[in-house]
Amino acid sequence: MRLDIFHNKVLKPTKSIKKWSNKTQALFLTQVGELLEEGFTLQETLVFAKLLIPNQEQVIDKMMEQLLIGERFDEALHLVGYSDSICSQIYLSMSTGSFALSCRTIGQYLAQKDLQLKKLRQVLIYPCILIIFLVGMISAIRYLLLGQLQSMVQVESIKDHMMLYLIWNVFVHLPWIILSVSLFIGLALVVAYVYWKNLTILKRLRLLTRLPIVGSLVRQYYTFLYAREFAYFLGNGQSLLQMIEQMKQEGTSLLTKAIAEFIENEMQQGTSFSSAIHQLKLFQQPLILLIVQGELTHQLDIKLRQFSKNSFEDFKGKLEKKIMLIQPVLFIGIGLMIMSMYIILMLPTLTLIGGN
Repeated sequence: MRLDIFHNKVLKPTKSIKKWSNKTQALFLTQVGELLEEGFTLQETLVFAKLLIPNQEQVIDKMMEQLLIGERFDEALHLVGYSDSICSQIYLSMSTGSFALSCRTIGQYLAQKDLQLKKLRQVLIYPCILIIFLVGMISAIRYLLLGQLQSMVQVESIKDHMMLYLIWNVFVHLPWIILSVSLFIGLALVVAYVYWKNLTILKRLRLLTRLPIVGSLVRQYYTFLYAREFAYFLGNGQSLLQMIEQMKQEGTSLLTKAIAEFIENEMQQGTSFSSAIHQLKLFQQPLILLIVQGELTHQLDIKLRQFSKNSFEDFKGKLEKKIMLIQPVLFIGIGLMIMSMYIILMLPTLTLIGGN
């Protein structure tokens, strides 16, 4: 069966075919990869997949039909909602002879992603419930007791206490503050959206890599991703120019095409591959240094493959640490809200004591 036939049409999930969950997407690609590595054909693998993945027989049958009429496997994956990035990686793997390995490793990555999302939800759910409860309580106190508190609080006596005066004014003018902040955020989002739409895909990614907190994770993820892709190409005996041509083909993501075109333009001007990667300003410095070393020793594919494995493990560790930091930060915010509410209720007593 041919998997390399080009078609311009990209299949998307239809009303009759629901998008698969992250868990199902991960399980499917992992099973496909493992079965292909055992020596089964793709057609046999999909038949087994119907048995291994519950309640998806009709969907997999539809994918098999698409393959039989000449669609590529990556195009068939669009039917069940795989992202353009994942489909692009699958397409490239079919060009590099690493199809089975890519299916398995991408499936394992999606499984890790699903696990991290579950952890994130678990971390966020309790603090978010508390925040909603406290916001409701503060709103109720303001609605029911504002008039009484205003008549009891001696504002002049707390003007010298900046924190108390600030908390009181925020409480009194809370609706206007919320409205002003909402309008400001809305305007900022509109401006950011217009600015974002006018950027090229490479400039968008460069911007993401400069963001605080998440920027380093974005840079590390794409460093791991493209180190692995470069390793697949070069390990299959392709030259750099052949790799670039494959990355520009129909079926790859817009980002992959943009990276390939940038590298090609730089190399046509006499720049080395490592210098072109450096000029991209997307990847971590260790990858660039490794490419320089690999160019000298002619073992670039081996070094890239090992680097991508280590980089992915490092990425997972850093992501877990950042996720675990979210809950303490939220609880600090909750603590400040509780303290502010307590101070507001105690202000009449505090001002009375201060007045005496």
